[in-house]
Amino acid sequence: ASFNLNQLNNDGFRIKSAGNNLYFTARTGQGLKNAVYSFLDDYLGCRYYSTNAIFIPAPPVCGASCVSLSSRRFPAPSIST
Repeated sequence: ASFNLNQLNNDGFRIKSAGNNLYFTARTGQGLKNAVYSFLDDYLGCRYYSTNAIFIPAPPVCGASCVSLSSRRFPAPSIST
């Protein structure tokens, strides 16, 4: 399946693994931030509830090499105020 960066909206991103490498792809800085936050939340179980309530679990035993990732998200666009 071919991937085209133009398929992503400004907040969208793609996370893919190849061997021991992780690739975060986005069209904008906000999309890249979304990719990193999503990876930390969805795959590593990190949670940020507030500045005084952060949960970071113990590191996985096998690291990224034991996980095959291919995730693409198209979040709703950010609303600027």
